[in-house]
Amino acid sequence: MRPATPDGYLYYVRLKTEYGIFYKIGFTKLQSVEARLNFGGNADVRHIDKVLAFVYFKDAYDIEQRLHEVLRSQAAFGSRSHIPELLLAGNGQTELYSGDVLQLDRDYTDQQKEQTREKLYQKMTTIKGRNGISRSERDGLFDVVFSWTFLIVAAAVVLVIMLIRALLFRRDAFAQLRSAFTDPFRKKEKQAEQKENDAVVSAIKIKILKAQKEALMSNPLGRAVQTP
Repeated sequence: MRPATPDGYLYYVRLKTEYGIFYKIGFTKLQSVEARLNFGGNADVRHIDKVLAFVYFKDAYDIEQRLHEVLRSQAAFGSRSHIPELLLAGNGQTELYSGDVLQLDRDYTDQQKEQTREKLYQKMTTIKGRNGISRSERDGLFDVVFSWTFLIVAAAVVLVIMLIRALLFRRDAFAQLRSAFTDPFRKKEKQAEQKENDAVVSAIKIKILKAQKEALMSNPLGRAVQTP
């Protein structure tokens, strides 16, 4: 929900969890990241490992939304994610990234990112397995369904196989021809979009660093001057 006014603090924080290292981009009108993640008595504050940026902007909310928009393909979870078993469920889970997307963490490594992704994948697999039927139940169900439907399906396939092959041949030929003309343009469009997104992130990063420097000069002991 959009706040009444877009001014506030833009923050970027590194979180250390049992699933690995995550980075969170967020907006708040509170006076610290700790206050934000502890809002409502939430225990997510315990995951804070390092505050990489906490700066005031008159348009902080709009900056945050723009960042999530251009970085959505790198998000650790989907835009509507709410997985109770994982961190920040209902408290900013969609704002998490497994990589240092703003490049403000001097300790970041690509290996760290891959380890986080692997741990997250294993956890997601466990969750899906627990919420679904067991493997033995699934295998048994498959055997029953397969035994009853095999003959019917096989008979139908024999009758239409020649027609399907003809249709597939024409479809594949058309798809290959279309791809030959459209793929180069799609590739260029994606490259142009990625270049534009990178430029947006880079510009915001520079803006953050400039604001941190100004805050440090004007208030050396201030909370909002933490630098990576």
